[in-house]
Amino acid sequence: MVLPNRSGWPTPKRLSQIKADPLDTRLRIEAGQNLAAMNRFAEAMAQFAETVRIQPGLAEAHVLYGAALGQQGRTSDAVAQFREALRLNPSLQETRLNLGIALLNQGLPSDALAELEQISAVNPNHAQATQMANAIRARLAPPVMFR
Repeated sequence: MVLPNRSGWPTPKRLSQIKADPLDTRLRIEAGQNLAAMNRFAEAMAQFAETVRIQPGLAEAHVLYGAALGQQGRTSDAVAQFREALRLNPSLQETRLNLGIALLNQGLPSDALAELEQISAVNPNHAQATQMANAIRARLAPPVMFR
């Protein structure tokens, strides 16, 4: 999800481009991805948050913001961003997977399972979603009673 630092961010040219056009969401997303790749998550989150503020209908910005929030342990905030991204674009299956993981990390296995099952309904060959869903089902299953 987060791209490696290919552009050598932060370059003076890129900084001046953002200052010259602070509403350019593409530059902000690039900046945030590169900062996240350098484990500078607070700065990355600031770029993604500003992108969401500028263009709230951009699902990609919510996904990236959610991923950065999740990296910082802000799971509830990450869940909210992933949900908003999916509201904007329900076909984002990897975002649905990230939402399932975040819900599981919040201690909500039934909610996580529901998200993973939606992925499997669309793509039954999604190995990670299937594996996680099976593990959750096994954990939620009532114990077998022997006679």
